[in-house]
Amino acid sequence: MTFSFNPALGSIIHLQPCLGSDHCELNFYAHQNLQDRGSSTEVQAKVPQIWTEARLSNESDDPTPIWKAVIFSKVQDQSLASSKTNALLWQAKLSLKAVSGVYGFTYRLAAPTVQPDEETGVEWLGSTGDNGQIRVHVVQTSNWTNSDGQKNVSENRLLDGFRATASDDVITHYPLGITTHLFSFPLTSKPIEHGTSSSVQQTILSIGELEYEAIEGLVYERSKPTCFNPRGITALSQISQTHDCQAIVFRRPSIDNLAIVLFPLSSEHQSSTFRANSDSKLLLCSSFDSGKGSSEHNSQVAVTIGPEWALQQLFGAAVDNFRYDRPQSSTLHKLRYCTRNSFGPRYRFSDVSKALDDFEESKLAILIDGVLLWDGWQDVNGQMLSGWDAQKYWVDFEPASHQNRITSDGNNGLPERELSNHNDTKNGNLSSTVRHIRQSGRGNIKHVGVWITLNGYWEGLDPESDTMKKFDLRRWLVRRSEDLSSHPQAVSTWHLPSLACMTLFWDEYFNHLKSAGIDFVQVDNQASLDYVFQCESHPSESAHSLRSTMFTSMVTSAHRIFQTNPVMHCMAYYPQIWGCRPPILSSMQELTARSESWVMKTSNEISPDESDDKAHRLHIVSNALNSLFASAIGFSPDFDMLMTRHSLSAYHAALRVMSPSPIFITVGIGRHDMAIFRKLTAPLKAGGSAVVQSSGRPGTILAGRCMGQDLYRITEDCTGWGLLKIGLSVGNVGGALIGIWNVNNSNTSDTSFDLISKRDISEAFGVEQAREHHLEQGKESLAIYSRNQRTFTIVYDFDHGEEIKRSNHMSGSVMGVSLRKNMFEILTISRLWSIPHTSGIRIATFGLLEPIAGLIGIKRAGVRSFDSSQPLNQQKQNSSKYIHTRHEKNSQATENNSSNLITKSFTPSGRLRYVFSYLFMRDQMAYKHLSSLLHDSIRSPICTIFSESLAIARMSFSLARLIIYRILSLFLPRSGGDVNQRLTRDASNDSDQVSVEEASHDDMDGTNVPLLNSSKQTSGSPSSTALRFKTAFTGQVGFGLVIDSGLGKKFKDVRDSVVLKVDGEVVESALDFEKMELNDFSYLVTLDLEKFAQTHMVEPGETEWLIEVEGVGGK
Repeated sequence: MTFSFNPALGSIIHLQPCLGSDHCELNFYAHQNLQDRGSSTEVQAKVPQIWTEARLSNESDDPTPIWKAVIFSKVQDQSLASSKTNALLWQAKLSLKAVSGVYGFTYRLAAPTVQPDEETGVEWLGSTGDNGQIRVHVVQTSNWTNSDGQKNVSENRLLDGFRATASDDVITHYPLGITTHLFSFPLTSKPIEHGTSSSVQQTILSIGELEYEAIEGLVYERSKPTCFNPRGITALSQISQTHDCQAIVFRRPSIDNLAIVLFPLSSEHQSSTFRANSDSKLLLCSSFDSGKGSSEHNSQVAVTIGPEWALQQLFGAAVDNFRYDRPQSSTLHKLRYCTRNSFGPRYRFSDVSKALDDFEESKLAILIDGVLLWDGWQDVNGQMLSGWDAQKYWVDFEPASHQNRITSDGNNGLPERELSNHNDTKNGNLSSTVRHIRQSGRGNIKHVGVWITLNGYWEGLDPESDTMKKFDLRRWLVRRSEDLSSHPQAVSTWHLPSLACMTLFWDEYFNHLKSAGIDFVQVDNQASLDYVFQCESHPSESAHSLRSTMFTSMVTSAHRIFQTNPVMHCMAYYPQIWGCRPPILSSMQELTARSESWVMKTSNEISPDESDDKAHRLHIVSNALNSLFASAIGFSPDFDMLMTRHSLSAYHAALRVMSPSPIFITVGIGRHDMAIFRKLTAPLKAGGSAVVQSSGRPGTILAGRCMGQDLYRITEDCTGWGLLKIGLSVGNVGGALIGIWNVNNSNTSDTSFDLISKRDISEAFGVEQAREHHLEQGKESLAIYSRNQRTFTIVYDFDHGEEIKRSNHMSGSVMGVSLRKNMFEILTISRLWSIPHTSGIRIATFGLLEPIAGLIGIKRAGVRSFDSSQPLNQQKQNSSKYIHTRHEKNSQATENNSSNLITKSFTPSGRLRYVFSYLFMRDQMAYKHLSSLLHDSIRSPICTIFSESLAIARMSFSLARLIIYRILSLFLPRSGGDVNQRLTRDASNDSDQVSVEEASHDDMDGTNVPLLNSSKQTSGSPSSTALRFKTAFTGQVGFGLVIDSGLGKKFKDVRDSVVLKVDGEVVESALDFEKMELNDFSYLVTLDLEKFAQTHMVEPGETEWLIEVEGVGGK
């Protein structure tokens, strides 16, 4: 198809005019693919039109509907145009009368000569059955913030239907207009039958004909035994009859933008899910302990209603875990390495050691501080766990792989104690390998973890093992995942510890692992416990009690023995984890209070099939949808391992950095893509490197794009319209990221297109940050930087409070994005700051330019007031000082006084120094400086010679003083401690993470500045005239500079408009200005901190850079 339209044919659009307004506006867009091989030149020459009976504001008041054409126009604004030259974007704006009614619309193509009222010579794209509708609703009061959430008949019918069968309805109100109804449904108590301790009951939820009404919905179904596979629905009748559904979220096509979450709740003694019966009626399927007291025989359903833009908060309210955005963390992580995809299940320790050696040889060891040993290391008997330690055959120290550790005694560098343990199958095998791992990679490995399962191993514990016999093993029967009958058929038998011995089991297991040097575990196969239904050896024992006891005992022991963040949860999609209120049997709330995160894998596969592109796209989609659910109830989503040597590595890496969970890489030996590591990490000023990733709230799919037809459009639609969008709030700098992926599986279109709306931007900022911006600032200007296009656009007068309330159809669009299959884009959205007391000059930071999530690399952004006592031109002169010697305070006064002799603002080191840069490096900026020097020499030779001579004298004096200081420093004590110790702390520090200190100098309005090292001070204190940024990373930092046209014409060189300082030093050679097409006076400014550190001889030791931006303009 040559054209694709938004809204699509068949859409129902609900419009509500603003209160008191006599009209409402609606935007239509058409995306034209100029390289569609199936389209002729004649078709491509036609112009798209809307054919509609809607009452336009410029028409008469005649109530009789009149069909007419509205012609699309090509979008001239480059920010809205497609990023591909083989496509065009068309736009049509309809201004409709504020009169209630239902109006049809369709699309057609016509030659430019065809008049709007003609119906001949046109190509109709719709038909009677698939035309769209525009429904205008005029109301007298605004109802979007009604706290009851009961705004139309359908919601009331839903609640009334639940009340008809429920025994109780407890109503709770939350902020943002969110309301939760907690319905209780009685379960029929049954006596314990022979051979079973559980009962199953199905309750039909009476919601009338709502099953068949049109909705836009999303269901979280367990179509795989241990994973959720979210999918879109357009009616509640589409709920699966065979797969458990943990949550349903949907919205009805209406004006109020309400969303509804249906959530079956579980407890220690019962679990509940949704299914549909053969009549497509919604069922509440509950499994519970038989013989319990009648008071415990209740299953519950939470019905939460609220604005759709607060989906995360809706999910959280359903489990009584309502909160705003997760607080930002100051901790920086390194990468970790997992053996899984590198070697497969049949690997040996020698393989791990070779991989670590390979990282060191590839100079990647400094980026990695943790190793996860995957399945294959355990002492097992078939599929059952036999002991705590590693298999004897797995520990194979091969001399060939450790040549750098071989000693004359032939022990391959291992201490005698390690060698003696090497042949001990019960004690020490794992310990010796862990010590070996920690000694690899120059000692950078701080964390070693192992893969285990919640049930011991895939089929439980070995009943013949002496180690396992002491835990009073019970024999349990396991059913198929889809079998929910009262008497399921057993397909497997597991031996598990008795409930009384469960804590002892985990304590002994984890204590052994800790003694071997293990400090975290990945606990897999958790959801399989949901299919244990009967204790064959002790029929009276409860399967529900087994699940809750085994899980809580594991979590409690792990956090007690391993301490901080010791568990990664995997394959854990079952009701008693995801459906409890409060979450996870109260364990999560207790640990959350201690600021510990729960890492939960959200992918539906460990890793997609490398040869199946569709699997990779599904991997992205399922992670995005599951993250919405997981983060709402308190998990930190783990998007799974990253294959760093794959054609789609960057495609996946863009998603990984949107979660605060540690990123695990997996790659074969010698197969490193260095570009991926540069996209993930950046060097630190303090030394070493860290991952640039989310430090708080994980990125989640935008609410307006994840349900029903919207979800279908981005994954399966053949029109080429629709992209997956994930927003990530970066609250510490007042910005956000929007990640965009082409995940379309259709074979008819290689490229997909979508628009970025103002609603999308407001959602990406997050509910709390959007509210703060709206309350504190009202409207503000934003800069949006495209990573792919390396350009930015400006959105003026953006109002978060208004935009987040609009529907996607009514929200204005700010730019378009076009992506080929398996491609992605990252948009950085940042506040456009006005520099204090400088009218006409504004600047935004885009963060680090090379890492994917570079904005996160900026820690703080803030403004200080100008010192009005000093003339602005004198501020500009003094701020231009380039001071080499920053150690003696008296030098500042000397150089400040000397600057009064110069009427022109030359740098202290002059411009002759650029000769070297131009002759040997062909630096274009050096060429500009030398050209300016030549021009000044011709115009005023005496002044130029005097100025350059003075600069050379200053530079010589500063260099001599620096040499003398360095010589004296070798003999004099240093007040700040041993610098050399601080320079090497990255290699010797036992901490696994680099912490960005929240000290007094961290306050953006403070006067303390981080020193370059413990024995030096900067040449000047932080300027009171500057916009200030802080970052712990060393790399290229991007800024968007926008100068009003009237002011911009006053500057011969854009460099004269602003001054950038780093730690008090004026930056010149490490700056680059690239003119943008946005307007004549917009520039992408690149500050190269690595180059600055080299030219200024900055040594590692301090944690942060302080960047100051001052402007020159009219007051």
